[in-house]
Amino acid sequence: MIFTSDVEISRAGVVFKYGNPQPVWIESNGEKVSVKEIFYSWTERKGHYLIYKYTFTDGFDAYEIALNSLSMKWFLIAREEL
Repeated sequence: MIFTSDVEISRAGVVFKYGNPQPVWIESNGEKVSVKEIFYSWTERKGHYLIYKYTFTDGFDAYEIALNSLSMKWFLIAREEL
């Protein structure tokens, strides 16, 4: 089952690898999710700024998240139960 949203992520742990953000964990609605494996990452351009997008698993579910490089806010796009 796929749950889609566009929920702002309240907190995120991020490292920068070669200048690009890599999520380590996210927290949304009081639930902390650790990034176990990133399946795919890509960027999209919205005007003058980039949107960094990632699909990853925590070992139980699959997630799609996005980082708006202008506002520096993270968003949960989709969650799929595996």
